Amino acid sequence: MLDKNQIKLHINWQSVIQLLFFFVSFVNPIVLAAWMVTYFAIFLLTQDKKVAIRFFIYVQVRSILNAGIAVSISSVGIIKWICVLGISIMLIIICYPKTVKSIQKLIVLFTCFSAYSILSALIVSSYPLVAVFKVV
Repeated sequence: MLDKNQIKLHINWQSVIQLLFFFVSFVNPIVLAAWMVTYFAIFLLTQDKKVAIRFFIYVQVRSILNAGIAVSISSVGIIKWICVLGISIMLIIICYPKTVKSIQKLIVLFTCFSAYSILSALIVSSYPLVAVFKVV
């Protein structure tokens, strides 16, 4: 039995392990890449929105850390962007599984933006075809 003066402490061990792995990722780029891939795999397995938001917060914190404190996240930039885009796309799919209209609106907006980018590349660029292929 608990007395009135005792406080019951609940520890979420999954969060503690993820935070510990986050701090270990300060050591070298390989551990940093492993941390991001592991977090991405955890999100794919659980499909929990809190895990995704936690990942985005951790990535932002790692991005602003000084290179003297931890390994720069730019050394594994491609892995970072693959994880961020993968989690973002999965969040869209998870949050709007029955809302096809919102995804169709997103496709229309993306198409309009692409058309605008190509058109502006044709007009402004000194090498219009190269600029169009860069956009595509």
